[in-house]
Amino acid sequence: MMKTILRYTKRFFLTLLGLILILIGLSAGSNLFLPRQSQNPEQLISADKLRLMEAIHLRQSIGNQLWQGFAEIDVPILLYNEAYAFLIRYDNPPDGWHRVPSGVGFGGTWEVVSDDLFDGEPYYRQAISADVITDAFIVAIGERYVVSFPTYEWFHISLWNQLREDLPPVIDAIFPYRIATHFLINRSDGYIATLEHETFHALQAIHAPERFISAEELNWQYDAAYPWENEQCVDAWQTELDLLYNAVTDDDPQATQAFIAWRQERRDICQLTPDLIRFEQAREWVEGSAKYVELQVWRQGATSPNYTPLDGLTAFSSYNEHQTIWNRELDQLRRMADATGDGRFYYTGFTQAVLLDRYVSDWQTQLLDDGMSFDTLLPRWNILSGSREALLPRSVRFTYFSSEEAH
Repeated sequence: MMKTILRYTKRFFLTLLGLILILIGLSAGSNLFLPRQSQNPEQLISADKLRLMEAIHLRQSIGNQLWQGFAEIDVPILLYNEAYAFLIRYDNPPDGWHRVPSGVGFGGTWEVVSDDLFDGEPYYRQAISADVITDAFIVAIGERYVVSFPTYEWFHISLWNQLREDLPPVIDAIFPYRIATHFLINRSDGYIATLEHETFHALQAIHAPERFISAEELNWQYDAAYPWENEQCVDAWQTELDLLYNAVTDDDPQATQAFIAWRQERRDICQLTPDLIRFEQAREWVEGSAKYVELQVWRQGATSPNYTPLDGLTAFSSYNEHQTIWNRELDQLRRMADATGDGRFYYTGFTQAVLLDRYVSDWQTQLLDDGMSFDTLLPRWNILSGSREALLPRSVRFTYFSSEEAH
């Protein structure tokens, strides 16, 4: 009997080892064919144009279901790869572009791309080099805010290249790059939803410019001072994230009240100054709102009964993975307690927005136009009774100019 068990155990582990070696071989073989540069960097390929047209079509069709005014904003797009920046929907643009909010300038004169059009209209380009900083965010060209975003192809390639640089030797040869980037980009639907995330930043900058600039400046000022790795603070954050997850998934007003109460407790445990509290509120306002729009775009694209995506996108899932993505992002919320950088505020802002959808009908107007933050707006209504009894005075708002004023 013992010999039989040992024989089957040995067979199992040998089979398992063989499968692992096969998978490693397949991954390494696939990596040999990973491109390191765009196939045709000098102009936008037809798939790039179609994704942009679908993003515009989606926003104009359902944007106001997500956030009033989102469908109507007219925002040009700067799409870039490793060699060129392309400018779409901007007639006769002035030279270059400027980072927001620093105002640092890059680039030169825009030239019309010859013998090519975007949606029947001319578009522009200029060559860029390694010292030209391009990011997925917004930039300023002349007096207009412009969405800055990589091409779909370069989005993948740049992630692969970055992973290659970060991974140790040998591992970099066998790492499953294609699988890893699928979870970050999720084909065309994920790319389009992320582009809408960045487009929403333009709405914020257009409708609340002083607040938007101030929120970005707070990031520069207080990121290094924030207690990201303080052990006691990490534990307190984990409790808060668990409570917030329960509030969103249980549909229980008492769970929401528990989160509201603990947030102040956590800030006391972390010994946050008023400026660091404003830093939290600012990052939730900027990135949490945009994360909410990104995920709601995905959901509405799949579930809105009168919406039909444009034809022609290869391997396009028509946003049908929205529930999988939604669940995955909610699960990610609970894993952000020890993350450094402002990534956790994408998730705490997004999930508070979900709670506000549940309890406060006009929260978006107040958040964008009236200077409120998520965590001053959410406690203003007596959630347990469902009434509109204010729990905090109207004067308690997101303050983004005075660093001395106590929260």
